Amino acid sequence: MNNIDKVINLTKEYIEQISSDARVTSGLIKFSHKQIDNEKVVTMEIYVLKTNFIRYFNTHILDKELFIKKLKEKLPKYFNKNYEVNITDKIVVKRERKNNKPCIIIVTYE
Repeated sequence: MNNIDKVINLTKEYIEQISSDARVTSGLIKFSHKQIDNEKVVTMEIYVLKTNFIRYFNTHILDKELFIKKLKEKLPKYFNKNYEVNITDKIVVKRERKNNKPCIIIVTYE
């Protein structure tokens, strides 16, 4: 499995974990293209303010366009009927949860 697939799988896992927490109604996963160690790489930032969960990752992915193309293509395929996935200039994942407010996670890419 290449690094792009690993990061997409990691993104899926974070979406599932964040949206399964009944306290959480929203989260943000942000992909940016930044200069790190003399290379332009894709970085991943995760924000879940309700639980004070914040994480930053260097994905070591150099090809931003290919990563975003694969993310848009693969991410929606991972989720079942409990999720609604909409792709515009961002990816919005909404999870309906029994007896709780829905959780909406926004995935952005710059």
